[in-house]
Amino acid sequence: SNTMMSAKLLDTINEYKPDAIIMCHPFVTTMVSKLRRQHKIDVKAISLITDYDAHRTYIVPYVDAYVLAEPDMATKLIDEYGVDKSIIYPLGIPIFDRFTEAFDKKAICEREGLDPNKPTILLMAGSFGVTSVLSFYKALVEQAPEMQFIVITGRNTKLLYFVKNVEDYMHISDLIVTKPGGLTVTESLACSLPMAIYSAFPGQERDNAEFLLNKGAAIMLRKKTGADDIVNLVKDKEKLDEMKEKCRELHRPDSAEKIFRLAQKLCNDSKGGNDK
Repeated sequence: SNTMMSAKLLDTINEYKPDAIIMCHPFVTTMVSKLRRQHKIDVKAISLITDYDAHRTYIVPYVDAYVLAEPDMATKLIDEYGVDKSIIYPLGIPIFDRFTEAFDKKAICEREGLDPNKPTILLMAGSFGVTSVLSFYKALVEQAPEMQFIVITGRNTKLLYFVKNVEDYMHISDLIVTKPGGLTVTESLACSLPMAIYSAFPGQERDNAEFLLNKGAAIMLRKKTGADDIVNLVKDKEKLDEMKEKCRELHRPDSAEKIFRLAQKLCNDSKGGNDK
């Protein structure tokens, strides 16, 4: 099936004739690498690693640049996987501008029927499963009547509707309870929003969680007493502020713009067009 997929990808590449391909999944990276090796395509290949750790599956020949979520990942690529330092660019994972644009907390709260002066916890229900999010929510409400909670569910449940303005809720919240997927992590960092990690699957999620815990941008919730962990953290204003600061430090701004410039540069260099 890999051969079939490669053929399909080749058709698409021939149809669009791109100068550069930005690959966000190791599966695609492997196929593009193979097509280049077989001289079936001549196109610049940028591998965008969308997590906070790099797995061996990402590392293949015939890649012109690796874009990393953060600088520390470079060490592993160089030391363990033998990647040439000169093709590593820690430009960050691109997200929509709306996560970094200026916002008016009071106006958002007014529109959403929330109190701008109350500590606000954002729960991503997809991280839980429906029954456990409800019991977790109940435990929180009982323990912390002075806090307010926003629960966002996925598209597939009858519980709530799917919201388009997640960034508004991220901007006004003090803490997000979530699974550590690469994109959610990046959006949270952009909003200087500390994370409470409810569960993390082995593999990428677990690695993302490790990274955030080591950097002090997240806490891991205990299975039985997660609600306590959240209440204690939000009451500890100093610790929470410290975590917000860590998030701010880890955010890599203007990632999409920088990756675009990198693609431009790679294409120009290969045409011998160094006359910027």
